[in-house]
Amino acid sequence: MARKSNIFSYGSAEGAQDTSFADIIELLNAFSKRDEYHNTEVGKEILQLNASVDSAQNLGTIDNLLNIINSNTSNYSTNNANKYASQTVYNKASQKEAEIKYYRKKVDNMQDKYFGVDEKPGFENLSTDDILNWTYDSVSDEIMSIKDFEAVFFTDYEKQSPVNFSYNPNKIKTDDLRRRVDAYKNNIYTALEALRGDGLISEYELPFVVTGDKEALASSKEHYSKAYKGKIKNSNKAVSAIKKNIANLKDWIVKESIRGKGDGNIFTNPDLVTSEQAYIKSGINLHQQFGAKYDADISLQESEPKEDYVERMVRETIPQNPLELVRQWSQEIQGYENNNAISEREFYKWMGYKMQTDNTPTNIKEEWNKEFNNKDKPWSTRAYPKSKDEVPIDLTTDRISRHYYSNETNEYYDKDTIDALYNY
Repeated sequence: MARKSNIFSYGSAEGAQDTSFADIIELLNAFSKRDEYHNTEVGKEILQLNASVDSAQNLGTIDNLLNIINSNTSNYSTNNANKYASQTVYNKASQKEAEIKYYRKKVDNMQDKYFGVDEKPGFENLSTDDILNWTYDSVSDEIMSIKDFEAVFFTDYEKQSPVNFSYNPNKIKTDDLRRRVDAYKNNIYTALEALRGDGLISEYELPFVVTGDKEALASSKEHYSKAYKGKIKNSNKAVSAIKKNIANLKDWIVKESIRGKGDGNIFTNPDLVTSEQAYIKSGINLHQQFGAKYDADISLQESEPKEDYVERMVRETIPQNPLELVRQWSQEIQGYENNNAISEREFYKWMGYKMQTDNTPTNIKEEWNKEFNNKDKPWSTRAYPKSKDEVPIDLTTDRISRHYYSNETNEYYDKDTIDALYNY
């Protein structure tokens, strides 16, 4: 039966929002305690309608109650007590009708979000590509949607007083939907954790988002953060030890080249120096270098004890040509820094921000292997190094000219400038 228009001045749901429901309940309770009111047929009927509104769980019941009140307007208006009581019950029913409609709307909307609508996928059938495309905004919207959905099942913000509505959408029971959404909430909050920093979900974070395991994601992030920071820290120690030894050995090489006789290059005249002399006189610390290298390489740690490895490497290194050692160690530095760059990228994928270290390495130039097209540069175009770093390690001189020459760079270098750099 179609409902008639409301006869009361504030009988709409909108008008009911301005009514104090505490006052309404107090008024109805007062009516129920008055014997003269309770004993009247009309009074009993209105009180029964009020109880029916309280217990109503669906729109059909509410609609019938509103129609009953409308159809009995004349009976309920015989005196002010009946008029006010019936008006209060009507407004109460209208308010509950609005609440039930809102409740059903939120449940229907969440059902659509869960199963999907038309071509738009729902929570149930999201692909990994869909999840990888999540952003802070999209995840925040999902969180707000879920919070709104959860709120309709309670009458208070503390979620202590559940509503007494009953409704199941067409695809799933509401209780089952609530359980599934609650489980999906774990995925959403795990995604929020993954998005921190760069606003992206990486392929490393994706499995945790799919399973909704936020705690495992946070634990893995902490683990890999420490692991990559430790790896780079150990690599930097190895690089520092190598660079220090290169600098000491290079200083000694250049000085010995300057002191050479005739064509004087110590690496073309084995009588001028032995590798043992280079090891002793240059002041390099092989034990420190190989100890740091051991600490930076897990494969070495798994193959033999540290002391055995260090002593073996020192024995194998001493007989080698100092010039070849400098070149070899320079290549090792490049390898460490390339590995550090990989570690920094892996760290970023896990953490979503760039690693901050005291000595973040950068790729170095191959300063030991320069190539030049012009093989016949005259000494008049000699270079004037500003620091020891610019001095090549294979200098030769005829002891008369005012220049040195490097086969490696095919460059002439001003002799007075280099002698001053080395206090020679």
